[in-house]
Amino acid sequence: MNILFIVERDTKYGAAFSGKTLVRGLIQKGHNVVIMVPSSMVDISFYSEIGCEVVKLPYYYFMEYQGKKTGIRNILRCVFKKFQHDAGNLITCIKIRKIMSSHSFDLIHCNSSRIDIGAELSKKYGIPLIWHLREPGRDRVILRKNHIHYMNSHATKFIAVSEYVRKKWIEWGLDQNKIVRIYNGVSFPSVNTKAESEDEVVKFVMTSGFIPRKGHEEVIDAVKNLNNKDKVIVDFYGDGDAQLIRDLKVLVKEYKLEKTIRFMGYRKNVIEELHNYHCGLMCSSDEGFGRTTAEYMAAGVCVIASDSGANPELVDNLQNGLLYKNGDSKDLCEKMQYLIDNVKVMTKLGDNAKKKAMSYFTEEKYFSDISDLYELTLSGRYGE
Repeated sequence: MNILFIVERDTKYGAAFSGKTLVRGLIQKGHNVVIMVPSSMVDISFYSEIGCEVVKLPYYYFMEYQGKKTGIRNILRCVFKKFQHDAGNLITCIKIRKIMSSHSFDLIHCNSSRIDIGAELSKKYGIPLIWHLREPGRDRVILRKNHIHYMNSHATKFIAVSEYVRKKWIEWGLDQNKIVRIYNGVSFPSVNTKAESEDEVVKFVMTSGFIPRKGHEEVIDAVKNLNNKDKVIVDFYGDGDAQLIRDLKVLVKEYKLEKTIRFMGYRKNVIEELHNYHCGLMCSSDEGFGRTTAEYMAAGVCVIASDSGANPELVDNLQNGLLYKNGDSKDLCEKMQYLIDNVKVMTKLGDNAKKKAMSYFTEEKYFSDISDLYELTLSGRYGE
């Protein structure tokens, strides 16, 4: 099967890694894949190292995050983004003609709900479109009128990465008969050993980009109220909003937590570090799936997660982790303290987490589920 796989410009976090993982699996299953990346992506080695053809074209998002600008500045920003989107898509449709004619694609897969160039190409060339829904569609500036109708009329099938995301998009108006839920698959760490339970220091880890809704400040507020902070380590992995990182470091210093909370920076293969930790933190306020959570679980690490978004789908409270009330740093503190005081319970929860990951979040299952969807979609039999 010949597949045109369309991605967005991020190459560091969840959607990008899930997309790259999927492409690698599709190639292993014998599919021919061409990856289309936006011209704004400076380094294409993230995808080219997989060993397939990569093409760069000037397409842009039709769903943009809410900017910090307000009033007339925000209006001007939206006007510019609209022009950029429309012009970029038009140029892309012109430049891609030779590629479309030379490859005879059977299917187009768009890896992001924020990109609509796949829909344009699907309509123009009569090729079925699989549209991946990786986020619940919150807080967006929409640059296309009647976008829900547009998505319904252009996509052959939608893939939602969780029941939470599936239900959210149905609420927005997407055709529920076109949406199938397929969980992401994650790699399991090559190191199977875990942090020693007898270790006097309990180590927590949080792997996430630094944006406000990820909950780093919530973690800091929780840690400041823990008992025996000298026997606790919390490591933040990731990069992002530079001002937010500076503000968080000031907060850590203000609370005298420099020896407890450490900023580790971005690590490409952070999953290989997880065996050094006892517990992983997922404090996002609205996570569509939570690749980080699945990676913690795959490493056999106990998880504490907020009770929002898709977190309750992955984390079964008191079975393979703990859930705390979203936005409540006091409740988070209590859950962390409970695990610090009950290391054997934490270890057991981590063991259970790995069992669930092996049942639901393996790469093999991910590849098979997507490949089966492709075959059934092209045969017209999906949903029978």
